[in-house]
Amino acid sequence: MKSAVTLCLVPEARRGPFVFHGSLAAGCRAAAESGFDGVEIFPASADDIATVAVRPVLVAHGLTLAAVGTGAGWVKHGLHLCHADPSVRGRAQNFIAGIIDVAGELGAPAIVGSM
Repeated sequence: MKSAVTLCLVPEARRGPFVFHGSLAAGCRAAAESGFDGVEIFPASADDIATVAVRPVLVAHGLTLAAVGTGAGWVKHGLHLCHADPSVRGRAQNFIAGIIDVAGELGAPAIVGSM
């Protein structure tokens, strides 16, 4: 069985239910030192995950990318798929689509939860 832990890159979620917070490199180092096989990245947006930078950091620490989370759409940006305002719903859909695209480029699933 492989294990993964969430690495939160969203300062607004600092008090949230995540094990590691801060930079990708520091979180990956801590996850590897703690014996995890992979990480779930919880980014502020798809733009925050530079796909060229993620792979080398994961490889350097012997980790895989277990998933990419979309929760910052709600936590940071106030986006929700069931919002009464259609423009907010549209921005939520675009936010999730961006995360799915980036996760797909990295060969990982996207988690759509709180949105």
